[in-house]
Amino acid sequence: MGIKTEKWLTKVVIVGLLGLVSIIAYQSFTKEIIETQEPIIVATDMKNLEDHDEDKPLQIIAREEVNSIKGINEFIGAVGNSEVIARIGLSRSDTEELYGRYRKPLGNREEVEFINTVKGPLFKINLNTLEVTPVKTNEVSFDPSEMSPILSPDGRKLMHIPYMMDKSLEISKPAIVYDLHNQSIINIDANIDPDMKPENVFYRGWSEDSRYIVGLGIEDGGQSIITLEVENNQFHKVKINSDIFRVNTLGHIFTEDGKEIFFVGWKNEVSGIYKLEVDSENIELVMALPDEGDGNFVRNYPYRVIDGGNRIVFLGNIRGENGLYIYHDDGKTFTKIADGEGSLISFWVSPDNKKIVYATYFRDEKSRRFWKIYAAKIVEDRLEDRILVSEDVAEYPGMPIISWSGDSRSIVMYEPQIFTLDSRVFVENGIIRRIRFR
Repeated sequence: MGIKTEKWLTKVVIVGLLGLVSIIAYQSFTKEIIETQEPIIVATDMKNLEDHDEDKPLQIIAREEVNSIKGINEFIGAVGNSEVIARIGLSRSDTEELYGRYRKPLGNREEVEFINTVKGPLFKINLNTLEVTPVKTNEVSFDPSEMSPILSPDGRKLMHIPYMMDKSLEISKPAIVYDLHNQSIINIDANIDPDMKPENVFYRGWSEDSRYIVGLGIEDGGQSIITLEVENNQFHKVKINSDIFRVNTLGHIFTEDGKEIFFVGWKNEVSGIYKLEVDSENIELVMALPDEGDGNFVRNYPYRVIDGGNRIVFLGNIRGENGLYIYHDDGKTFTKIADGEGSLISFWVSPDNKKIVYATYFRDEKSRRFWKIYAAKIVEDRLEDRILVSEDVAEYPGMPIISWSGDSRSIVMYEPQIFTLDSRVFVENGIIRRIRFR
């Protein structure tokens, strides 16, 4: 048994994980929920909102669509329920016209210039007024050819890692946090451990409370779990005893508040998800993959930890079945809650951990691939009140992106309509929807 390492970041050192055998001292089993309830959709005016009532079935009570802003080429995320961060660049016709001016084939620098122009700079968009405001700083540019900035869960800060996939074009810029509220910058490379080089620190994302950045450090063959307390720019490193533990170099790292950090890895021959107590540096197993079957793994996709690890929502393979699972520690059970063709399921759990929106794709009679998006309540180890939110969304590989509101009642959903240009994928039109649940 191993943990699957999907190649989404070429700069990371990939550790071979084949040939591991997981030994688990307890009995676990898998069960599958078969849903029979018909989807319910109730659409009303966004201004006519009902009181939140957890006892009532999940319903959509309001839906709005914004599709009049042309050139939205990349969606970063939502700031509350009324603003979003996105790139605004060229329309399809302008993209094709610009491409026609270049001499073919494009060189590396021409390719970067072309992509930067097409995708455009970052903007903040007010969904109520459609006002568009540039997001910029005089110190560091947010270039589209670099990795996309990561918006904090509170919608106030952007983490920007200026890494370009073409190493020959990599430029010397620090990794930064940009505060959207006061337009200040923190250089998160400036205060790392002196024994570590910035290129050996791989930032994974934000803590759920938006106070910490977490990631993985690699030095001299060893591994460390790292945190950065953003407000104080305080870097902290916990070395992992490689004789006992290994961390999946491509796996997700999750934390609520920077004190308990969950990671995908293995101890000796037991693979699964572990928890690091930062203050004590103690590591314990919270979810062991079953010890039977050859293909059990957690995909390199963000999972969600609920109730301190008593439940975990993750994308993976259990006993040869790909899908979206809920692990419940009480019974050591793995419940498959959604299937997806090729196991391509994106999901977003609400801040209160009581709801989930997920997207799975399907093929039509012409073999075109589209997404269907569902919402449901999370109840123990199952889903209830599943409803169809949207269908025939964005031909794959375009992918919907969803942000929850802080009160867990609304989502902002981005649906890209794509086109290809000599194997390059661009967005022809980006539709933004606001959906309110009861």
